[in-house]
Amino acid sequence: MKHMKKIIFYFSAIYLNLNCVTSAGVTEMIVWDSGTNKKVADRIYISDSTGGEMTVPWGSPTITDRNFTNALKESIVYSGLCESISISMNEDWTLSAAIMKLENPSFGATDFTHKLTVRYILKNKGTSVFNELIEAQGIGKYSDQRVALYRAQMATEAAAQENIRKFLAELERRLNLKSGKPKLGK
Repeated sequence: MKHMKKIIFYFSAIYLNLNCVTSAGVTEMIVWDSGTNKKVADRIYISDSTGGEMTVPWGSPTITDRNFTNALKESIVYSGLCESISISMNEDWTLSAAIMKLENPSFGATDFTHKLTVRYILKNKGTSVFNELIEAQGIGKYSDQRVALYRAQMATEAAAQENIRKFLAELERRLNLKSGKPKLGK
């Protein structure tokens, strides 16, 4: 009986540890170094992202919808694409993001490379001006973190951050925001 209690305690501790580490953090997904010369709008409404709680193998890092949405909002404000994020769904500018796929490698590798695919849809007054799938990858290196689960989480966070960075860059390119000739405005 005493042996059984030790086993239950051991597996409970592992389970709690895995739960604490397997969700990507907001701060680690924010793109801090993106910037543009022109903003798209004063305010933009960003709906809650979807697909983040998709089923992944037990113990693999995930991205919660709430955390990804918050990282996306912060990244957009830091980029200068808008002045603020609105809580009103009635804004002229709206953005939605759907996490389509998160690929995690099997455990055992020294460096983990995770791939994230997200569909971004930006609308102005109901008309789609950007509707693209963005694919990005992130790496968790053994030299940065020896514990495999933390390394996997780092790779997931890096993939999300790179995905948001690629979205912002593609949006700037597509809307010609760096040229000094604003194509869009409120």
